[in-house]
Amino acid sequence: MTHTGQMPYKCDVCEKTFRQSSNMRTHKATHNKEKTIKCDVCGNMFATQMHLNKHQKIHSERNRLYKCDVCEKSFRQRPGLNSHRKIHEGEKPFKCETCGKLFGTSSQMKKHEKIHTDEKPPFSCDVCEKTFVYATGLNLHKKLHTAERPYKCSFCEKSFTRSHHLKIHHMTHTGQMPYKCDVCEKTFRQSSNMRTHKATHNKEKTIKCDVCENMFATQMHLNKHRKIHSERSKFKCNVCEKSYNSALALKIHQRSHSDERPYKCEVCDRSFRDGSVLKKHKTIHTGEKPHKCDVCEKSFRSAGYLKAHQLIHGEDRLYKCDVCEKSFRQRPGLNSHRKIHEGEKPFKCETCGKLFGTSSQMKKHEKIHTDEKPFTCTICERSFLLSKCLKQHERIHTGEKPYKCDICQRMFSLKCKLNIHMKTHTGERPFSCGVCEKTFVYATGLNLHKKLHTAERPYKCSFCEKSFTRSHHLKIHHMTHTGQMPYKCDVCEKTFRQSSNLSSHKATHNKEKTIKCDVCENMFATQMHLNKHRKIHSEWSKVKCNVCEKSCSSAAALKIHQRSHSDERPYKCEVCDRSFRDGSDLRKHKTIHTGEKPYKCNVCGKSFRLIGDVKSHQMIHGEERLYKCDVCEKSFRQRSSLSSHRKIHAGVKLYKCETCGKLFGTSSDMKKHERIHTGEKPYKCNICQRMFSCRSNMTKHQARH
Repeated sequence: MTHTGQMPYKCDVCEKTFRQSSNMRTHKATHNKEKTIKCDVCGNMFATQMHLNKHQKIHSERNRLYKCDVCEKSFRQRPGLNSHRKIHEGEKPFKCETCGKLFGTSSQMKKHEKIHTDEKPPFSCDVCEKTFVYATGLNLHKKLHTAERPYKCSFCEKSFTRSHHLKIHHMTHTGQMPYKCDVCEKTFRQSSNMRTHKATHNKEKTIKCDVCENMFATQMHLNKHRKIHSERSKFKCNVCEKSYNSALALKIHQRSHSDERPYKCEVCDRSFRDGSVLKKHKTIHTGEKPHKCDVCEKSFRSAGYLKAHQLIHGEDRLYKCDVCEKSFRQRPGLNSHRKIHEGEKPFKCETCGKLFGTSSQMKKHEKIHTDEKPFTCTICERSFLLSKCLKQHERIHTGEKPYKCDICQRMFSLKCKLNIHMKTHTGERPFSCGVCEKTFVYATGLNLHKKLHTAERPYKCSFCEKSFTRSHHLKIHHMTHTGQMPYKCDVCEKTFRQSSNLSSHKATHNKEKTIKCDVCENMFATQMHLNKHRKIHSEWSKVKCNVCEKSCSSAAALKIHQRSHSDERPYKCEVCDRSFRDGSDLRKHKTIHTGEKPYKCNVCGKSFRLIGDVKSHQMIHGEERLYKCDVCEKSFRQRSSLSSHRKIHAGVKLYKCETCGKLFGTSSDMKKHERIHTGEKPYKCNICQRMFSCRSNMTKHQARH
């Protein structure tokens, strides 16, 4: 009949013809969607007794007489075993005449060939309208919407929608790896994983696309790529005219133009346009990371994350940017990078309209508009959008600093902080302020700095309406209202608002200074303090003033110093119009007007405006005065106090009043003197409200009360 074209059996419903009566009976069942016959083992429903009989063989193991000698899988019929063996042998004798793709069985090829026809698949999902060639595909798909998972694991009770998925999962318990690479003898659970692995042995890309001339390692990759050029397989969106390779991909895309999100998470009620995105999302709640790197054994939630990670272990960066010569392991990485130079931002946030260069950047941004923060810190209960952000945050509590500078051995908790730090060794600061000429490593630092000149403070406190230039500063300020102190000392259990305050506090428990500077032999309690001190001796970091030849540790410090030789004071107080050379001096000065004293002594509870003041004060509670003058034997708690004192004996007066020219031994003495000219009286008696220019005068006055 295949030669004569004879089709003697006709359907009396749609008049479709068939060669065999059995095919016609199977077809007729598609017209009757009611399934009235029930399987007494699993409860599944069927339209005909024939389908039930076929199904019941699944429950009967005695009918599986033919066993594979490689993986021990059993079959009811010899042809089933023969087809299965081709998987292990890699034999694919059936070829699609349209695209050239190869298949192990004729049935697989026939299913594939329907892709190339314009015939609309007859089975459609009534929930999401996805279409299927076979009813079995539709039935499996419907389980996504109903959450039905009839196949349960006997080891861990995990359930699956397909028996095939359960079999693969079983192998994780039994350790079975039936597919072996014939090059390196590495074993795999799935044949697809083995094929992907085999491509790593052949890095040469010898198969060429005849349209765009891209090269590929395997025919499979070329066939997949060819779909991009196939006009007949492109489906165009009638809203934005974007093209897709399949009708399904188009349907998923069209949901982006509407509010349709048919796939809903049962745990957090978040909904999605695509079922695959829901599957990935669910792994957040389960913590499942089934994809493991075969090099370093790190686990990942999705195969995509694993593939991206595995590129780290390779050395090849074949794709180079022709603008900045940065190289990439993948072409998509290069394409995304090129958009930076072109300024192209084709991806738009539907909520706020912000534009992005890549879809991944847009997806990360879109989470800002939702309240979803699924990753919570177990110590301080702070929540995060990404697991990566939670891991970085947890290092604050643990003190872990895995990133080390090769030059000065300083440790960092984040790689980005190490990258910023490395630029201090190179001196690279490409971003400059147009007002005060201060330079910055990154554009973000410059943008934040500019707000000092414009007085822009976009972050406002909802409790007291105080405003800040940075969101981080607002978060710390909020804690003063809420009383939150998330950082706890593991020695005395004292709590702090900032991790830096905790680090400084911890050093007070260890008064012994055991770490020695190999240049000047000064002793330090921690490596951090030694690293900070080393910058004094580092010749590469010293920048010399061309007026007085004073050396500064950075170009920024030199610029601030050079203003002392001129009248330049770019930072101005909005309350009293007093101006300053350095922005930090202005910030300290403003606390005089606000009365804010955020720094409290942990011994006596006294509050101070500046952290330097509280540190100096805390030494009063200590008994040690380690630094002694060799002239008058007066002792001091700090080396800096001894150095200032020695200038009295030496008669050195480096600090000059710009108003009257009087000279002083210390900058603090000069500042006290300058208040005579400015009339500034920052110290207030808390009993009679009288103001004083000097703290000592106020102290004497208060003694009279």
